[in-house]
Amino acid sequence: MEALQHPWYALQPSGAIPSLHGNGEDTNEAITMPTLSQGAYIAWQLAAGEAMHIGQRYIENEDVFIGVCKLGTWLRSMKQRGRLVPNGKIDLRALFTEAETVEEALQTFALSHAILVNTVRTVVEKGTAGQPKRIMHRSKACKMSFQRAAALAVAAQVEEVHCLHVLVALLERPGALLTRAVGIFGVNVKELHSGIVAITSALDARQTRAESKAKGVSHLIYVGMDFDT
Repeated sequence: MEALQHPWYALQPSGAIPSLHGNGEDTNEAITMPTLSQGAYIAWQLAAGEAMHIGQRYIENEDVFIGVCKLGTWLRSMKQRGRLVPNGKIDLRALFTEAETVEEALQTFALSHAILVNTVRTVVEKGTAGQPKRIMHRSKACKMSFQRAAALAVAAQVEEVHCLHVLVALLERPGALLTRAVGIFGVNVKELHSGIVAITSALDARQTRAESKAKGVSHLIYVGMDFDT
């Protein structure tokens, strides 16, 4: 689902498995690549909201970084508002655990996910102006980051691309804006990348291919349409 419409809409109850490649993309990789985890897919939605809010032409890596980091905040907000309701097909704890794992990984570098989100957002917003778009596509660099995340999942022999895979891919080639934002906290982005790689490798090592994995975006019911958190 490359063409993401307004990100505050309820995720489609179609039972479709989210693909790393959008409609019309000239690639066959989606056939063999692992699917996105629920958390990674929602982070993508949140990234679309970030890009849309400041009028960017495309979803950029920095937007995805924000989406990954704010996943936990969004989930907790939706739960508190009664807008995140299980339909019995997924263990919600697994989704929350994915978000909390990201937050804990950042905390090993004394990085607050909430403050980091605001800092990256501020850095990105400077010099960005445009008209909001209803449909957002990923930039070429952003697509490459998702493909790199998928390659990490394949190498680890896990069935889903989770948020830490995405975070590792984003930090592998962070770009000037993300490097600057992380540097504000006195953290070297290369050291952060190495640390997240180690945490991701340890997490993947604990997973087995026989684990029961929830797939697709249809396993949660979103009451209301609010990704703007």
